[in-house]
Amino acid sequence: MDKQREQELLMQASLLEKNSQETAQQIEYFEKEILELDAMHKNLSSLDEGKGKESISSLGKGLYVRSQLQDDNVLVHVGANILVKKNISDTKKVIEEQINKLSHARAYLLERLELYNKGLHDIMQEFGNL
Repeated sequence: MDKQREQELLMQASLLEKNSQETAQQIEYFEKEILELDAMHKNLSSLDEGKGKESISSLGKGLYVRSQLQDDNVLVHVGANILVKKNISDTKKVIEEQINKLSHARAYLLERLELYNKGLHDIMQEFGNL
């Protein structure tokens, strides 16, 4: 193999490695988002079951307040500081849809990552045959 081919393979390997790392980071981000949405879905289920009962609600950073859910509505932030009233059931459906979309995106990225890794493997084999 000549030096030009070696340079081409090294550049391809470098690009594949960069793409692989970026894709792995995106997968990690989607997995984190899916976990957060799943936790939110479970929390909404417990709210639905505990209507009318007293509970402890987090205000953030270790600060809690006693509260009682009066109805089955929650306020959903939809952007630009706008809150929309939704019932728990509809909110859970929206979260399920978001989880589904993120799961499909994650699956696509896993396929891409597999292709990048196969490409790297093929380049390493070609280098081994020199």
